[in-house]
Amino acid sequence: MKLNQLFSGMLTAVMMISGMPEVTVFAAKSSEVYTYVLFAADKGETQEENEDETFDAKNDMIYLHDKITENCFSDGCYTYSEDYSYSDMNILLTDSIHVTGTLLLEGNFSSDSNIGAVSDITLTGGNFNANNIVVYSKFGDVCISENQVSLNGMIYAPFGTVSIDCGNFNLNGLIIAQNIVINSNIANINYSASWAEFAGVQTEEFRWTFDDWEYLSDTDNDELPDLIEKEVIGSDPYVYDTDGDGLYDGYECMILNTDPMNSDTDGNDVSDYDEDYDEDNLVNGQEMEYGSKPYVSDTDGDTLSDGDEVTMFLTNPLVVDTDADGLDDDDEMHFGTDPNNTDTDGNGILDGNEKRRQTYTYKAENEAGAVTDVIISMNGTGNIQKNIEVESVMEKDVICSDVAGLVGEPYAIETSSEFDVATITFKVDKSKLGDTVLDDLLFLWYDEENFRFIELDTICDNENSTVSVETTHFSKYMIVDKKVWFEAWRISLDYNPNQSSSNIPGTAFKSNTVLAIDCSGSMSTYDNIYYNSVNNAYDAQYAKNCNRIKAATNFIDTMGYNDETAIVLFESDAEVKTQLISDKIELRLALQSVHSSGGTNFNNAITASVNLFPASVLNSSFNNNRIIMLTDGESSVSDSVLDKAKNGIWLFLEG
Repeated sequence: MKLNQLFSGMLTAVMMISGMPEVTVFAAKSSEVYTYVLFAADKGETQEENEDETFDAKNDMIYLHDKITENCFSDGCYTYSEDYSYSDMNILLTDSIHVTGTLLLEGNFSSDSNIGAVSDITLTGGNFNANNIVVYSKFGDVCISENQVSLNGMIYAPFGTVSIDCGNFNLNGLIIAQNIVINSNIANINYSASWAEFAGVQTEEFRWTFDDWEYLSDTDNDELPDLIEKEVIGSDPYVYDTDGDGLYDGYECMILNTDPMNSDTDGNDVSDYDEDYDEDNLVNGQEMEYGSKPYVSDTDGDTLSDGDEVTMFLTNPLVVDTDADGLDDDDEMHFGTDPNNTDTDGNGILDGNEKRRQTYTYKAENEAGAVTDVIISMNGTGNIQKNIEVESVMEKDVICSDVAGLVGEPYAIETSSEFDVATITFKVDKSKLGDTVLDDLLFLWYDEENFRFIELDTICDNENSTVSVETTHFSKYMIVDKKVWFEAWRISLDYNPNQSSSNIPGTAFKSNTVLAIDCSGSMSTYDNIYYNSVNNAYDAQYAKNCNRIKAATNFIDTMGYNDETAIVLFESDAEVKTQLISDKIELRLALQSVHSSGGTNFNNAITASVNLFPASVLNSSFNNNRIIMLTDGESSVSDSVLDKAKNGIWLFLEG
């Protein structure tokens, strides 16, 4: 018998085996039977390495995980996916229990069923009596602290310590662990041939995953489990920094990928600690200290190198905004503010909330286009060089790409900056305008919520070849030749391909059109008229931005020689302002009654419009009869009303 091969730790008081005054290990009767009653794999520095690579039951830890799991914790087993504890005066376990985390049972304990856990097992608080069971910890320790312990079975903790602390300890079976510590007044330990046969001498191939690491013992706290250091890497599981280069073993293996047993892994006479792999002026040891990435020169991605942040700016290389004032560290450098002071100028406004005059320029990627630059100027928060995005939506947004008279490309503009008013400027290459002159350029904004284009007051600067507009928000913007744009408005309302003949005096063909104009209350939001606030009346100057009036005026201006048009204004009710006439002046005057109040009723609008077409007009093959409704809303229309419009009348909705 060689005690130093059996256990480490301390046996106190008297150990009795079958009445004998010393520990006896019975010889195995067969090579298939485990030969030890107690086996502690960790025997200290005096243990000689086993030169034979094959398993030797006299020296090596035997792995029995699959065997124990299959035989002891398969059918009829209570399983818990996290830590589990239970306390009672008397605990009777009739079914096996297995816990993914730690297991604590407190009280007088009796069991003829197996006890298992991935991590630590603690049994305490009374007496422990168990018959024919396995106490199994896959990666942790087993601690049995009871008054009396009587166990017929096996305790198996191949990577942990088995601690027995009791007044009277009786074992008929085996203990296999990394360490065994028995502190008992009386210890009666007997070898069991049946349990030795269960253990056998056939070790399994041990498998582990990174998910197992939280349950593995890490004696030196170097973030490498003892098992990995012993079996995989070869480093010392009891020394935080095996090669003494100032880098702990886990950092070298998991972060640097250097050898924890060689202080100069690449042999260039520079220690692993003093290497600067990412050339950011922080050596590996400093990167470890600050928690920055040794292979990334700018860990937090704020465009400032880790070394400059630590040594020059005194900022945190792990945080883009050290003082958390809403302005990134590199932007603080850009504006000259203090990255360690939330309010550099002391005006009560955080640096990140200060609005600064800034200009951003986007260079158009399409060199063939007439628009060469998109320039944004505004008082905005943050750094607009980073928080503004300008993108051409040509061919990406079909509606914007097909705008009549489009010059250059349409652009989507977005920003996270807060601002009140911004100026959008398109710089134009006049040589690419063709027949268009710069003064005829018009800015459009596409209102995506309401699916319409809004014409904007455009400033044309011939000297600098730019067109500009002011806005309080960003969306999709473009410039068009306004002559082509307004002509397209006329064409879009001309649904008769033979319209040209109506412009010839003496021809019989004519277009008869009713313009039914929505005057409901919602139009005050979507198409405001801008009444003159002085006299609370219509004023042409204040109506210039009303799309209903502009569209109707453009239509009237392009009426053919023989054409006649009528004006119907509708809301909840419908009002005929003119019959079908060709007098353009009277038609324009009728538009002065356009307003915004009341509801929306398509039935009344269509009925009033249909009634304006006499039978002679409807029955003539030379007439193009139509009702064009200019509206922003929706309304149900009865079949009876639609039937009235079927007899030779086209119905169009524009909105």
